[in-house]
Amino acid sequence: MSKPSPAGLAPRLSRAHRALSVTLATASLLFGALSATPASAAIAPSFNARLVIADDVFRASGSMSAQDIQAFLERHPGVLDVTLAARRADGTMQPVSLLIWEVAQEFNINPKVLLVTLQKEQSLLTRTAPSQTTLDWALGFGCYDGSTPETRDPK
Repeated sequence: MSKPSPAGLAPRLSRAHRALSVTLATASLLFGALSATPASAAIAPSFNARLVIADDVFRASGSMSAQDIQAFLERHPGVLDVTLAARRADGTMQPVSLLIWEVAQEFNINPKVLLVTLQKEQSLLTRTAPSQTTLDWALGFGCYDGSTPETRDPK
């Protein structure tokens, strides 16, 4: 196995840096909304391991419109800004941004939580060529660590 040259590492480091930047930006989108009051340099809030996100923030389904979600997706290199998905029983295709917004409204969940989960589980905000399996299991439901498409729980 040959050792890559520094020039050969540059594209990989650049891609890794972009992916890390998008992941951090996505996380900051969610975590920026966690505090109801501005953070103070003098008094940091105490850490509570039992409270990852406040219920009112988690349930803020109106925090983004479908247009806000679409604009957010367009600022990231992934394919979700141009991907269509079927949600209706009749198979009607619709933009992913609308799907995210409708699900957020139906289940009273913050769309930011869904966006962060899409990145955390399948890197769909940064992945430019996801497989159909990756898209099918976008939120990681039924995908335990080490699972394969054959061992995932379809229920």
